[in-house]
Amino acid sequence: MEFDSFLEKNHAFATMYEAILNADPVIAMSARTTHTLLQCGMDEPAELIPRFLEHWAPVDYVDRYLKRVHTIGKIQTVFNLTPNALTLCGDRLRVDRVDYDIALLLSICVTSHRARLMQKLQNFYASLPSREGALAIIGLGTGYEYVLARRHAPQYLAIGYDTDSEALKTANSFAVFANVSEGHHRHRDFISPPPAGEERQGYDAIVACELLEHVDEPAGVLAHIHSSLNPGGKAFVTMALNIAQEDHVFWYISTTQCIEQIHAAGFEILESEFIPVRATPNARVETGAPRGNYAAIITHSAAT
Repeated sequence: MEFDSFLEKNHAFATMYEAILNADPVIAMSARTTHTLLQCGMDEPAELIPRFLEHWAPVDYVDRYLKRVHTIGKIQTVFNLTPNALTLCGDRLRVDRVDYDIALLLSICVTSHRARLMQKLQNFYASLPSREGALAIIGLGTGYEYVLARRHAPQYLAIGYDTDSEALKTANSFAVFANVSEGHHRHRDFISPPPAGEERQGYDAIVACELLEHVDEPAGVLAHIHSSLNPGGKAFVTMALNIAQEDHVFWYISTTQCIEQIHAAGFEILESEFIPVRATPNARVETGAPRGNYAAIITHSAAT
């Protein structure tokens, strides 16, 4: 579908795109690129995210997004010049939660690597067995991953874990807006012991999407995912390579490092993809160290 036809079909997206185009043509070009690369893969986010932002976010959400993009761009520039674990997270200033969530959602619509990542997650949900099961989502964020789970794996009981009470509220707001059931979410860390009287639960599927770079010891999280995954279960995990941001605390340098970490936790990789950050469809995607997201579907290795 041509981009102009796509805009005619998605009115809320078109309104958002027009505001971006007027303010920052470069980011508007990124939105066009995202559509060119993913085509029909953009239908669901374009239908859902701009409408939710109009409903939930402040009226100046596009301006707030653009300001956040430029802030992250400055952190990335410093990191690119002197890449190390300290410059990865800049000055580690606390980011306004609303601004953070606006950026998480809007970037799915206008950056090809995040759009592709969500498409991979959607495909993971759709591939799950048709029988009933239990699904854990570690780090609810905006709730978009939960909404996708309810839409594409409704047979699974989806439970989100998050230490931020505001994330739980936003996720439930998104669920109501998207007309899916609110989740039985838990306001705690996934690896923390359950409260007294509550048994530790096993899961048939686990999602750790855009999580591992945010924790000091991702190997420990992977080990807990391994022990929490039921026999025959699958997990969807991602790692951000050389992507600088205020709350990225673990530095993933290469896909080899990602693969070794997954194997060391006792998993085998069923499917994987490196999703590069790129500005245009034909842009060179690797100059020096690779920058993008490594996404993998994993299960217990035969030896564990």
